[in-house]
Amino acid sequence: MGTETDYPQLTKGLIMEVIDRVCDRLNVENTKWQLTRDIRLDLKDGGDYLYGLVAKAPEGTDMTDILTTFYLAYSTWNGRVLYIDERYRGADNVLKLHLRRALACIAVQLQCNRLTWQHYAEDDGEPFYPESTIPETLHGWLTLHWQAGSMRSFLSKHGISIMSQDNGVLNLEDTISKVLGNIRHESYQVRLATEEDLPHICRLVQGLADFEKEYDAVHVTAEHYRADGFRSKKLFHCLLLDHVSADKEIYTCGMAFHYLGATANDGLFLYLEDLFIEEQYRKNGAGTLLMKALASVGCVLNCSRLVWQALDWNTPALAFYGKLGAKVEEGLLTTRYMNEALDAFCASPQGSNRLN
Repeated sequence: MGTETDYPQLTKGLIMEVIDRVCDRLNVENTKWQLTRDIRLDLKDGGDYLYGLVAKAPEGTDMTDILTTFYLAYSTWNGRVLYIDERYRGADNVLKLHLRRALACIAVQLQCNRLTWQHYAEDDGEPFYPESTIPETLHGWLTLHWQAGSMRSFLSKHGISIMSQDNGVLNLEDTISKVLGNIRHESYQVRLATEEDLPHICRLVQGLADFEKEYDAVHVTAEHYRADGFRSKKLFHCLLLDHVSADKEIYTCGMAFHYLGATANDGLFLYLEDLFIEEQYRKNGAGTLLMKALASVGCVLNCSRLVWQALDWNTPALAFYGKLGAKVEEGLLTTRYMNEALDAFCASPQGSNRLN
């Protein structure tokens, strides 16, 4: 990852500039399908989160424009992620690879360390990759969806009523902090992390890595979290769980690290990247309290759903999520380019194959 001095803070203007620059460069390589940033996205929600790339159909043909959409996500272990939403319906294999390479180049320019997408095993929309650029498909990870209706039912059972807010006018941090005021417990409190909480975030992220026996997997520093979570364009938010002892001593023992994403079909959604509570505090409703907080945030922001992943061997967690009403998306696979493989695919000529 970039150091503090060469790791730029992202703004919407910078993101648009990078998309345009990559399109201009790749358009020199071919003249058949010209790439352009899409400015016609008509979303019911999430306009500040979803980006589009269009391959313009060649003039004089009966072909149609091909659209792909994507959003910026975040990994507690690897930092910035470019996540593909809509994957080039109607494109042939060569064009799919060309668009995928364009997204890889955008990701590299934005200092993302992953290019990620999801698909089903039988999905014929996946391109055939040259042997040297085959991406990694994860196994053992399950994707769970908690739909808005189920979240509201869960909150209602616990006596919590949430009114959705207009995403276009709300102050995100103030709105989240206000809704957390409805989440009460005699031994715990949930609050939105601030920049001063970076040591807690780093400690808890490493604690989760240790729990999953991935002791050296965290490559993100406090400075990366600072740039991406506490500056103008926030790529994530983090809810912190504090234990309050009988003598009112407070210890931060858990977190729910999450971000907002958007899809062309369903608008805004909430993604739970990491949920972690230190072992000695995993009782007395601590996990349920964090899920109440997340559901409240998702509902007040009018998200279509809450999404997260869990390891298939973590049966206690899966049982807990099932009781909440979350559903496993059967057969859904996660595939990605990461770090050096992402750089290599961006640089490879196979991604374009000279379309003209």
